Amino acid sequence: MVTPLRSSGAPIVTPETRADALNRARTLFIAAHRTDARFDHVTTTSMLEQVVAIASVPKTGRDGCTLAGKILDALTDREWEVWVEPYDRLLSLRPLPPLKPDIPEVARRADGRYYDGMRRKWVLPGEEPPGIFGGPSVPETSAGDPDETDSPQPA
Repeated sequence: MVTPLRSSGAPIVTPETRADALNRARTLFIAAHRTDARFDHVTTTSMLEQVVAIASVPKTGRDGCTLAGKILDALTDREWEVWVEPYDRLLSLRPLPPLKPDIPEVARRADGRYYDGMRRKWVLPGEEPPGIFGGPSVPETSAGDPDETDSPQPA
């Protein structure tokens, strides 16, 4: 494959060069997973679905490398940047830090109350939730003598 050059002699990174780099990187990840004993139960087709290459906007880095895209590896829950040096077609992989999920804290007032969306009101922690129809909870009663019930008895 002939690499096109600019007038300055620097190689031009074509979409085909970036796609080739991403395909080679994806193939490397799948080959590494095939040799890992943790993934013996995973089929190759499943690995193809879970190791994804995503092209990105080319960005020039150090030493003439260009960002080709990212590899999202769902098997190891990691994300990698793929850099390609277009003249020699060398790959460079850089792991990205894992994303931390943004889980909001429960909003509490100064007195400790929090908003309960089901009840649509501010409640104190430990406050008993309402009964099944939104009314007060019905306390459980112990089963007493069947003769003492309010229901009519057959004569």
